[in-house]
Amino acid sequence: LRGMVRLYDDYVQLVVPRGSDIDRVADLRGKRVGVGQEGSGVRLVADRLMKAAGIDPARDVTAVSAGIDTMPDRLVDRELDAFFWSGGLPTGAVQMLSERYPVRLIPLEAGLIRKLQSQGGSARYYRSALMPADAYRHAQQ
Repeated sequence: LRGMVRLYDDYVQLVVPRGSDIDRVADLRGKRVGVGQEGSGVRLVADRLMKAAGIDPARDVTAVSAGIDTMPDRLVDRELDAFFWSGGLPTGAVQMLSERYPVRLIPLEAGLIRKLQSQGGSARYYRSALMPADAYRHAQQ
């Protein structure tokens, strides 16, 4: 290997209704959370983040296996309290959701990222990034 370049950044996004009492990943305990489909990258990252926050994804939340094609509508219909997404910015489904329904994006605190990295393996490559304010103009950050 002589060189390597990052071509595409995925941003982990935690989306909640604007009036939600969820302010951090640890607040997901007892909630209905969209975690991506079985075997997806979203599911992998969501599980890792919840574990880093001290949440057992199998016991401490009602994990809803769903994709970005249904999670926004499920949030609007109050079938979900929150959902994770991992993708480029802006993601069309999240952008359209923010234009029709008041949502907030929950920042992933730096201490949580360090705990995630300490899980080792490929988790050590996650890094913190600021989401540009204009990624979702209608969402509160």
